[in-house]
Parts: sequence; C-alpha cells; structure tokens
Amino acid sequence: MKQLLCVLAVGIFSLAALSAPAADFDGDGYDDIAIFRPSTGLWAIRDVGRYFLGRNGDIPVPGRYITQAHDDIAIFRPSTGLWAINGGPRYNYGQAGDTPVVGGGGGSAWTRTGDNIYRSTGNVTIGTTNTSLGSLSVVATAA
Repeated sequence: MKQLLCVLAVGIFSLAALSAPAADFDGDGYDDIAIFRPSTGLWAIRDVGRYFLGRNGDIPVPGRYITQAHDDIAIFRPSTGLWAINGGPRYNYGQAGDTPVVGGGGGSAWTRTGDNIYRSTGNVTIGTTNTSLGSLSVVATAA
C-alpha cells in the first residue's frame, strides 16, 4: 500500500510539473482552451484569438504579469534566459539551461510554494474519468 501511494503521489506531481500551466486569458475566472505551436510561435486561444510569440525551444509561461484582470501570453527561452510577454516587456533573467518556475498566481489551478505543489480548491482525479469516487489521503510516516 505504501508503494502504491508513493507511485500515485509521484504521478500526480510529475503530471503537474510536465503539463503546460492552465491560464485564464479572457478574465472570466475559468481556464481557457489554448495551444502554443512552437514551430510558428502561434498561440491559438479558443474564443479569444490568435497571437504570435515564441519559437522552437521556447516554453509557454502564461501568467498575470501586466494586469490582474487576466493571464498574459508569455514565453521563456531556456537557450538565452529571455522572458517575453505579449504586448509587454522582455526580460533577460536567468541563463542558458535554466527552467522557469510558474504557478502560484494567475489562472493556474496548481500552486508552487518552495518544494510543495498543491491545489487548494477542487478535486484531483486519478484515472480515466472525471468522476471522483472517494478521497485519497497520503500520510507520511517515519520509516
């Protein structure tokens, strides 16, 4: 049982770390369906519009950088440490090979504080459906 809980916990945190952050681009309080196509720099946001920012190798990092009303389109370029915000400033912060840390603000459902990643509202489902059958508690005990 202990090993199963560890596998489930690692799976949840790996999924949160590897998936692109969710974002609320129109300010309605809900995350929007969007894609980032690195080959062309296209951002296509359902019912919002199409924008161009980025290129191959860039990492999408939407967040509330300019206004608190909605999330902004933004990229991080790990080859140079460039942060670029659509319609806003560009920053060189970091160096080649760095990994951007996003979350904790904006529309992301996951919050990162130090070494902790958590979701303070809603449910997280493990499996192939969105139906929650019960609660899962992970309790750390000394070995």
